[in-house]
Amino acid sequence: MMTELLTKYADFNLWANQRITDAVLSLNEHQQQQVLKSSFPNIYTTVLHLWDVESGWFQRVHQHTNVLFPSRTFNPNMKEVVN
Repeated sequence: MMTELLTKYADFNLWANQRITDAVLSLNEHQQQQVLKSSFPNIYTTVLHLWDVESGWFQRVHQHTNVLFPSRTFNPNMKEVVN
């Protein structure tokens, strides 16, 4: 039962991330960097946050003791982030 629930959560997460990725990549770089009134200054930093938390949860599930957030050591363009 728990495995089935986690599989459904993972499937939904993959679906949602693909939708976000498609939408973000349809924007030009100016739109991705445009200042917004939101939790993060722009879409780019919002996507970096999503990447960091996805990576953090993945590391926690795999019982890593020292969680590393990719955006702290890597400054990618948007296409690199979503890949």
